[in-house]
Amino acid sequence: MNPSAAGELPMLAWLQENHATVSLVVNAVSAVVWLVYLQIFLLSFLGERRSVIVIHIGGSRGQSARVFISNLGSTPIYLVGILMRLNSGEDSHLAAVTDRDELNAQDLERASDRTTQGPLSPGGFRDIGDFATLRERARLTAGRKTLPAHPEEIVIYVVAQSGNRGRLVGCRQLFCRNQQSEEDDYVPKELSVKQIPNLRRARYRELLDTLR
Repeated sequence: MNPSAAGELPMLAWLQENHATVSLVVNAVSAVVWLVYLQIFLLSFLGERRSVIVIHIGGSRGQSARVFISNLGSTPIYLVGILMRLNSGEDSHLAAVTDRDELNAQDLERASDRTTQGPLSPGGFRDIGDFATLRERARLTAGRKTLPAHPEEIVIYVVAQSGNRGRLVGCRQLFCRNQQSEEDDYVPKELSVKQIPNLRRARYRELLDTLR
């Protein structure tokens, strides 16, 4: 008899005797593998559906720097509101800068041009104005409140409605005044924008109430 064949006989006999146990182990390993694949698929799917909104500046420096809002998510969003907080020492003022109140409605071809609200497709961006324009817009909406002339920090909040189940999402970016610059030059404090994946509607209404 072939020695290799003789060595296989005990193994075959052992497999036959422990067939149920071997099958159970194989099925358990297969189930674990499929669960791992399922988890990877779900994480990938949820990651693609997650809203990613970015606030960035460009085009110039100082008060002429343009502020852009970009939708880097895979689903459309609808810009609902834009808030700006001016911090100077212990003073902090929050103002809505959603509508372009500095523009004359009679000079516009479309009424929609007087607001930054509206849909934003995946990969799209919107120019909401430069820092000087946003501060003037904040002054107009602040009423009698006196806003700091040279704030140390500017925080911009974006609130949007996601195309995924219509939930509110948002983000915020903090810009700090460049102390080494002679003009009001603001730079992002962090490279990444703070995402707010699930913004509570009550919290947003609370912010709006503080502006009234």
